Amino acid sequence: MKRGNDRVAFSLVEVTIALAVASFCLLILVGLLPAGINMNHNSFAQTVGINLSTSIAADLEATATNCATTPTNCTSPIYSIPIVAPQASSSITTTLYMQDNGSFGSAVKNGPYRVTVTTKGPGAANVHAATTARIFVTWPAPVNPSTGRPDAVDTIISLNRN
Repeated sequence: MKRGNDRVAFSLVEVTIALAVASFCLLILVGLLPAGINMNHNSFAQTVGINLSTSIAADLEATATNCATTPTNCTSPIYSIPIVAPQASSSITTTLYMQDNGSFGSAVKNGPYRVTVTTKGPGAANVHAATTARIFVTWPAPVNPSTGRPDAVDTIISLNRN
């Protein structure tokens, strides 16, 4: 007995279904691409914000160590941020606009990151307490943190000036 055609092949319906499934999967991948790029951008900006905050904290800590015996306000050597005198109970707020690489200025055009540093002394009654500093890094810089909702990194440090 003679058999019929022994060729094995996909039918047109099977090929059409396979192409539809593959197209659907590719469409999902293309749809997720912008979300991944946006997440990468946000992650990069947050990393830069943390690096700027760490750099400023190191500058303030070095300044606090160098002027522990000074009864007046000191200024940090790198970023020129004033630190209140150890006996003062007042606070000083400084705003800088910074680039990714740490360069800075006092106008929005100087960088995409707004850095607000507030130093507060413990006061004369608490001479042996630490001076505190709040480093608040926000981006984009034109968005005012008191009126808008920018992305931010907030760091609070204690400066040992005793």
